[in-house]
Amino acid sequence: MPGLSLAAAPEQGGWQGTLVCDDYAAYKSLFTKGIVESGCMAHARRKLFELHANHSSQIAEAGLKLFGQLYEVEREVKALDADQRLQIRQAKARPIADALHEWMRLQRGKITDGSATAKALDYSLKRWTALTRYLADAQLPIDNNTAHAASGMSCITPTPKLCRIRLARKRSCGDGPCSWSSDLSALSEALEEG
Repeated sequence: MPGLSLAAAPEQGGWQGTLVCDDYAAYKSLFTKGIVESGCMAHARRKLFELHANHSSQIAEAGLKLFGQLYEVEREVKALDADQRLQIRQAKARPIADALHEWMRLQRGKITDGSATAKALDYSLKRWTALTRYLADAQLPIDNNTAHAASGMSCITPTPKLCRIRLARKRSCGDGPCSWSSDLSALSEALEEG
């Protein structure tokens, strides 16, 4: 299953690979230890969704249409093998992502610093390389919704199997936080099972 690109690196005493995540500050230290950041497009999209929902922003509405086109490509490639997925992403999603980036840059140039619109656009613009890393690696997903479902956080489309893992994890950890190893263990189990 595409999405998790972490591998044990015993010689380094930890994990190494790519982590699909949002801009949570706690992840930043991981990126200095052999883990590569791949941004979560759902988090970037949500910034515009909330802007549109709370302020009826026409700018956000236009951006959401471009995000929707990226997700249409992902629905198309979901069941394909890695080579086919990469080829279609490059042919279809890359031009959409480039257009979205250029559109964001142009809109940002027209907007006052500190506004809700500026903050929504800045989230994506500052993380653009990480957000589009999935376009060059067919094993990476566009977002981390699967991981959210496995970890107990809300996501757009949790699956029943991942929700069962989430409940088992909650029973084993109680209401307190689990360690990184238990988070990775639960996610690894979910991905191995299907």
